[in-house]
Amino acid sequence: GDPFINQNNLLNALSGLNGQVFRPIEFEESFSYGSTEAVYRFTAQNEEPVYLYMSGGATYSNVTVNGSYIAPYFSSEAKGILYIGSFGSGETVEVKVSSNSSNALDISKAFLYYIDSDYFAPSIEKLQAEGFYDTQ
Repeated sequence: GDPFINQNNLLNALSGLNGQVFRPIEFEESFSYGSTEAVYRFTAQNEEPVYLYMSGGATYSNVTVNGSYIAPYFSSEAKGILYIGSFGSGETVEVKVSSNSSNALDISKAFLYYIDSDYFAPSIEKLQAEGFYDTQ
């Protein structure tokens, strides 16, 4: 259900470390069943890259952040984890998901996470140092 947990588990399994490269962001949600728009608001705690994932939905939608268009979502090309930007510490961020039609959005759950670069860098360095080798 939460792909960020899967990503954390994968990195930990490959690196042999035990931490979280993706950390959850607390946010406010304005969305009601039958609506054509969902809004997620949060205050950035740091300047790390932020990602969005939404489950459910089959209604082609647009994602905007602070009024700027980011990408489509719930299309055949875009239904995974979406980078939405990096923000200044303390900045209020508004993520808006709007249906491209009069069809209601069908969002089961939304997730916002940021990358913890203090954990990411050593994890990737460990993977690069050990690497994969062709044994054939």
